[in-house]
Amino acid sequence: MKQSEIRLQSWAIYESNVQNYRAYSSTVQSFFLTIGSVLFTANDTPLYLLFMIVGIGILHVFVIWIPVVFARNYIVDYHKFQSELGFGDAKIVALAKVCTEREYVNNKSKRKVANEQFFNGKGNRMLRATRFKFDVCVPLSYVAIWIALFMWKIFPIILTKI
Repeated sequence: MKQSEIRLQSWAIYESNVQNYRAYSSTVQSFFLTIGSVLFTANDTPLYLLFMIVGIGILHVFVIWIPVVFARNYIVDYHKFQSELGFGDAKIVALAKVCTEREYVNNKSKRKVANEQFFNGKGNRMLRATRFKFDVCVPLSYVAIWIALFMWKIFPIILTKI
């Protein structure tokens, strides 16, 4: 199989993975919010348990959801740009010498070089409109819900202490 065909397959596979990671993370957040809602509406739930579920929910967004999806988006771009720009085997090999897939994800300076030398600057803006909505706005809306739940429960406690 030619390198260009492998890149096209990789693009499709990684794009599918990104969609799955988004769906999994939304499912996990929905599960956490269900548990959190039950705990928050119960009158006898200890405060430390409420802190814990809020912490886990927010931690999931910032430690798992956003970093994993962003990394996968970089991998998608790495293969997508090669396919869209019609890279032949020789150009794919030349790119790999300058910047491997792993380096494209983890090394900002190598990613910048690859974007400028090979991808015509296409990768300089990873968060395009749809990605911004799904990969920033959606996770942050879950954080906003967690904060609202927390405030709803904690404000009455604070007000009774004043």
